[in-house]
Amino acid sequence: MLADKVSLKKHLFIALILGLVLRTLTAYFDYGPFALDDYLHGLIPAFMLENYGVHILPEYRSWLLVWILNGFLKLCSCFGVNDSLSQIRIMLTGLGVISLTAIIGCYLYVKNFNNKLFQLTSLYLISAYPLMLLVSTRAFGETVSMSFLLFGIGISEHARFNHKTLNFIIGMIILGIACLLRFQVAVFWLAYAICLLLINWRSFLPKILISGIVVILLQIVIDLLSSRAAFSTIIAYLQANEGGAAGYGVTPWYSTWLLVLAFILAPFSLPFFRNFKSLLRSHWVTFIPFFVFVLAHSLVPHKEERFMFPIVGIELIFLAWLWMSDYKNNWATKIFNWVIACLGGVALFVVCFVNFQSGAVDPMFKTSANKIDTLVLADEWNTWDGFYPILITKNSKVEQVDIKNKLSYNAFRDAANSFKQVIVVSSNPDLSYNIDDISKNGLWELKCSKVYEATSLVDEIAYKLNPKHNKRRAPVQYIVCK
Repeated sequence: MLADKVSLKKHLFIALILGLVLRTLTAYFDYGPFALDDYLHGLIPAFMLENYGVHILPEYRSWLLVWILNGFLKLCSCFGVNDSLSQIRIMLTGLGVISLTAIIGCYLYVKNFNNKLFQLTSLYLISAYPLMLLVSTRAFGETVSMSFLLFGIGISEHARFNHKTLNFIIGMIILGIACLLRFQVAVFWLAYAICLLLINWRSFLPKILISGIVVILLQIVIDLLSSRAAFSTIIAYLQANEGGAAGYGVTPWYSTWLLVLAFILAPFSLPFFRNFKSLLRSHWVTFIPFFVFVLAHSLVPHKEERFMFPIVGIELIFLAWLWMSDYKNNWATKIFNWVIACLGGVALFVVCFVNFQSGAVDPMFKTSANKIDTLVLADEWNTWDGFYPILITKNSKVEQVDIKNKLSYNAFRDAANSFKQVIVVSSNPDLSYNIDDISKNGLWELKCSKVYEATSLVDEIAYKLNPKHNKRRAPVQYIVCK
C-alpha cells in the first residue's frame, strides 16, 4: 500500500512537470484570443489598470480575475519586461501555472479509489489533454474557475473520505472561489452541498455553512475593494443575463449536451458508457453536481462552449473511470487508445503551436508596433481594433477609417509625420482590392509594403466552413507604410 502511494506521488510530480511544459508552450505560441472576453474582460482591463491607471470593466464582471492578471503584470515590471507581447505571454503562462492546482486536485480526488489505471489516466488527462491546455491558458472567468473547481473538489473529497474537518472547509472555500470567478459555478457548489447533506446533514451542515459564509464575505470584500456596493456585481450579473441573455443568440437545448460529449471525443468514447452504472455508483456525489450544471445551462437560451469549461476537469476524471473500470475486458478500449493517441496527438500539437484568431493581434506584433511608435488605421469593419491599444506602444495611436473612402484616412496625413510607421488594417474580405491599391500606389508620400495576411490554419478552416457566422476568424490583411 505504501509503495502504491509513493508511486502515485511520483506520477503527480511527472504530471506537474509535463503540464507546466505544455502550458508554457501554449501560452508562448497561442497568445491570440480564444473568445472576445479573453481580452476584453481579462487582459485589456489588467493592462490598462497597470499601465494607465484606468479602470474599465463592466459592472457585471468581477475584478478578481483582473487583479490576478495585474499581479503578473507587476511581476513583468519588476523584471523589466515592457513590450506587450511578452507581457501577454507571461500573463497566460501565469494562468497556466495556476491551473496546475487542478492536477493536484485530481491527485487528491483519485487517491480515494483503488483502481491504479484510473488514477494514472486521470492525472495525465488533466495534465496533457489538449482542451485542458487551451482552457488553462485563457484569460476569462470560466477557464480560471475550472482549476479552482477541481482543486476544491479534490481537497474536500479527500477530506471527506479521511474525516478531516478543516481540510473539508478549505476545499469548499476554494470551490467557492471558483464561483467568485464565474458566478454560474455556484450551481455546482450548491448541488454538491446538497449531495453532502443527503449523506449526513448533521455532520456536513455546519461545515457547509461556515465555508458558505466565508465565500459570501469574500465577495463582499471584492465588491468593496472594487468601489462597488456589496453584492452589486452579482445583481448586475443577474440583470445582464435576465432572460438567459437570449439577446446574444438562442441555441437548442441539446447543444450543451452534445458539446459535453464532444469534449471527451464522442462518439469514439460512447462504448464506455456501458460502465455508466459503475461511474454513478462510485462518483455520484460529484456526478450529480456535474449533471445539474450541464442541465441548468441547457435550459438557458444563449449558450457558448466556454460556459462548459469549468467542468472539463471533472468530466475528464469521469472519462478515465469509464475508460479504465474494466480495461482488460472492454474491446472498445483498444479502439479508443488509437483514437485518443491519433486525434489527441494532433490536437495537442495544434493547441501548443497554432495561434488561434491570430488576426486579432499579429498585425501589430508582426510589424513591431509593440516596439515602434505607430499610427494604426483600422477599417471600420474590423472587429479587433478595440484590442490594439494594449498591443502597441504608449505613444502609438489607433484610428478608425473607411478604407473605401480615401478622404477618411487622408484626414490623418499630417498626424502621420509624428509616427515612425503607418499600418492599414482590414478584416473585411470585400475590401482586399482597396488594401492592394494602397500597397501598389503608396499612402501619401509613404512607401507601403506588400499586402500581408494574418490567420491560422484553424481560423482559416472555420471561416471557410461558415463565413457568415465566423467573421472574427476572417483573415486580416494589413500593410506597413514608412
